[in-house]
Amino acid sequence: MALYTRHPKFTITLLVLIFISVLMFASDSPLHSAAFNSYRGPLAETLGLEEMYYGEMLQRRQELIKKWGPTSEKIDP
Repeated sequence: MALYTRHPKFTITLLVLIFISVLMFASDSPLHSAAFNSYRGPLAETLGLEEMYYGEMLQRRQELIKKWGPTSEKIDP
């Protein structure tokens, strides 16, 4: 017998969890697809692109620190 006929609740639950996982991972893209582009131009262009990605990551990091902390009074000197 097939799994879905023998255990329908398990099958439905498993499909829902897989669907939710796909939605969560698909919506969270940390880097642009250009970061994985196989084309590498001249060094100046590549370094400029990497600087842009680094700036974006620093902005995201600062936003996370504002949202989740730590605050300045919780940091030991």
